[in-house]
Amino acid sequence: MRQQLPAWDLGSIAMIGVSICPDRLFTTIYNTRSDATLSRGNEYRWKLKCDKQEWKLPAATDALRITHIAAGYERTGYQRLLEKYQLKDFVELTPSDTVLDIGSYIGEFAVAAQDVTDQVYPVEPDPLNAKYCAANCETEVENVAVWSTPGEVTIRAAEDGSESGVNQIDRGGLRERVSVPARTLDQLIENTCASFVKLECEGVEPEALDGLERERPAKVAIDAGAERNGESVLEEVSNRLQQRNYQIRTRGDIVFGSLKSDS
Repeated sequence: MRQQLPAWDLGSIAMIGVSICPDRLFTTIYNTRSDATLSRGNEYRWKLKCDKQEWKLPAATDALRITHIAAGYERTGYQRLLEKYQLKDFVELTPSDTVLDIGSYIGEFAVAAQDVTDQVYPVEPDPLNAKYCAANCETEVENVAVWSTPGEVTIRAAEDGSESGVNQIDRGGLRERVSVPARTLDQLIENTCASFVKLECEGVEPEALDGLERERPAKVAIDAGAERNGESVLEEVSNRLQQRNYQIRTRGDIVFGSLKSDS
């Protein structure tokens, strides 16, 4: 069984690694204190061997996203996202669901969801993130931004790839600006027949929901955290779901929507 560190301890290690020696020191301490093994890669910058999976990572500290014990969650590591985006007896992932994972980053939620259902479709706007996500999920990744209308949008690809998106970057620097195809939720759901939509797109969740006009997935889980100039979009997200005939519940910054039976 893989040895895990308390959340505060792993967080402290990450801070030390970044501030003193971002790669070498972090990797040495991480490998000393965990049964997972982090090492430099070739085509992919970092490799992390843990459990039965070898993860490809753009940054050494992304190892914490995979093995971190998050406070308040029963599952460990990347599987905590299964808890984050489910609400018992309201929005739950089942083997019969087809999942649209919007804002996949390097694929943590998608990989965890693949343990439940065979039908998982990752969507990620940052081309570099999409490359890592495809390697980790071993499936094709839709390298598009989700927007209110189809076309093209310019995203800010961040040095910390988890911050990439249309809005200003909250943390860290800018890697590049890149134009990517824009697709609506209607288009993506029509193409995949998704019944469960997980949505996390760095503060433009309201615009994404504006593109949900015809389609009505049975279950949605949306991260409405403070990613829009430091402000939450929870109210805007909740209103849009209610207008589309969803019952809603919230837990923290996550808005869950269950389609009403008369839809």
